[in-house]
Amino acid sequence: MKRNTEAKGFFLAFLNIITYGLYPVFTHYFVYYIDPLILVSSTFLVASIPLLLNLSFHHKIQEIYHPKFLKPFLIIAFFMAFGHLLFFLGTKLTSGINSGLLLQLEPFYAIILGTLFLSEKIKRNQLLATIMMVSGALVVTYKGIGNFNLGDTLVILAPVFFQIANMAVKKTLARADFITLTAATLFYSGIFLTILVMVFNPLLLYQLASFRNLVIIFGFGLTIRFLEFATWYKALEYIDLSKASALIPFAVVISFTGSLLILKERPTVQQYLGLFTILGGLLWFTASQFLKSNKMQKL
Repeated sequence: MKRNTEAKGFFLAFLNIITYGLYPVFTHYFVYYIDPLILVSSTFLVASIPLLLNLSFHHKIQEIYHPKFLKPFLIIAFFMAFGHLLFFLGTKLTSGINSGLLLQLEPFYAIILGTLFLSEKIKRNQLLATIMMVSGALVVTYKGIGNFNLGDTLVILAPVFFQIANMAVKKTLARADFITLTAATLFYSGIFLTILVMVFNPLLLYQLASFRNLVIIFGFGLTIRFLEFATWYKALEYIDLSKASALIPFAVVISFTGSLLILKERPTVQQYLGLFTILGGLLWFTASQFLKSNKMQKL
């Protein structure tokens, strides 16, 4: 029974990795048509629609604002919204290849946050793999002494907030249904970002009057955005975060390939070197996580 449960978890995690790999590619493509703030806020709200309808049909819509769940839901939504906002703003200022590569630094932040807040000890293999990933990121972003790309910096910072949110998600899943949690995360993230639009530039809402923009928003929201959250949260119900993260290296390959085929970008030698360095670090990191998880299960 446990083996079947894990198989479901890995299948869902693999589906998530496909969408996670394509996410920076399509984001980079669409932010040239729609303002990043409008795109990120509206796609969150659109992605929440099927889940909210499901909750309404089963008379459970009140759970997304129930007092015992509201605080963790808002915390998760805040960090997710801010992280995705940084990513959407950053990817417009850098290449699709850089966006895809630098987004994969999340395991690095997992180690840092685990050490600072969960008193976890860093193993030698984890430390060396992390150094390798960071080195790859430095290779990708290096523009010479005294120069830096703001877009690269924003993309690098985005996974910090994703990882903080994921830590809260894993904890909250023990109490809340995954559909309710996913719906609340998407809906409240969209609300937070829509408030930003209204405060800083309400004129951006006029972009929603374009039929082309609406097609992009609904298409992106109901596919990439919806699948990204739904498959990931459901996978975390079945398997540990470390095991789900073991598939992250596949996302690097998908993202890099998508940048070549869809965005028609031509990678430099520097980007190729960064790709293999980050990918090597990710493989090393996830292998060490798998070994650690298996040892704990045997004990």
